[in-house]
Amino acid sequence: MALAAATFPGADWDGNAQDTGNDGSADTTLAQAADYNEHSSEILEMQRLLRGKVAQPHTGAPMIATNKTGGALSLTTPLMVKHNGFDATTGAPSMVVATADADGYQDLLGLLVMEKGGDVDSVADDGQGYIVRDGLVLNVNTNSWNAGDFLWLAASGALSTTRVAGYPPVAYVHTKHASTGVLLVFAAGGHVKTALPRGTCTVRIGGLSGSDDRFLFVAPAASYIREVSLVSDVATSSSDGTDNWTFQVANLTKTQDLLATAKTTNGAEISADTVYDLGLDENQQVAANDVIELQVTKNNSPTDLSSAEISAFIEFDLVRDS
Repeated sequence: MALAAATFPGADWDGNAQDTGNDGSADTTLAQAADYNEHSSEILEMQRLLRGKVAQPHTGAPMIATNKTGGALSLTTPLMVKHNGFDATTGAPSMVVATADADGYQDLLGLLVMEKGGDVDSVADDGQGYIVRDGLVLNVNTNSWNAGDFLWLAASGALSTTRVAGYPPVAYVHTKHASTGVLLVFAAGGHVKTALPRGTCTVRIGGLSGSDDRFLFVAPAASYIREVSLVSDVATSSSDGTDNWTFQVANLTKTQDLLATAKTTNGAEISADTVYDLGLDENQQVAANDVIELQVTKNNSPTDLSSAEISAFIEFDLVRDS
């Protein structure tokens, strides 16, 4: 059904001084005044996006999808395309939370950034929301991470700094803040599982004294350190709770340890000419030019390694070229 022609009281909206009714009837620049009325809802929605009163602006051409998950979805939730799924009422694609598996990465739609024309904090079930596939997400809570962190999908259907082997990250923390945080979303879709570029570094550190700090590695780019291992031509023996060697790998640039608990030889001795893995278990993601150091302590009287020939091997993946 055709809509009635719009009227604009209170101002000469159509620019025709002879037309006091402002109905556009004699104005060539607004001859189709009804067209304005027909698209007014879309214009109002865009105004909401731009002025940030109802929804905050984002970059990267957001797209609309419908929440068919059965519950409310919070901002920055990663979403994937529901296979052959769309909402019959709106005609928009149905949202499915993306998790850390092959489907989650290969069918990733993007990050949920706001509800259409409503609440800026979440999207209710059956509601519609905007999704950013590639670009900046502004004014969100990023306090769970640190600026510079890369983010992968988590099994819980969220974002996490825990690396998912074989897949590149989906986002980067630009700004850490409880309400005005900024995320950079990498291009969604086409996340094919492939081996990331891998590198190795070998450092001869020689014999170890009672307390040693040895530089091991300067990250050439944003990297994920998979392992740091030692090889010694001298074996250790008789290590126990009081006599042992203690090893910690530290990121000096970020003041972070890469081992939650330092590794000691009383857990497992060092065998001669055999790889001794230090078993990194935290903070393994490093930025370009981060300096990594091996910190060694001799407790009481374990096997002397002062004359040993010791080398350290560092294996790392390039997270993203920088």
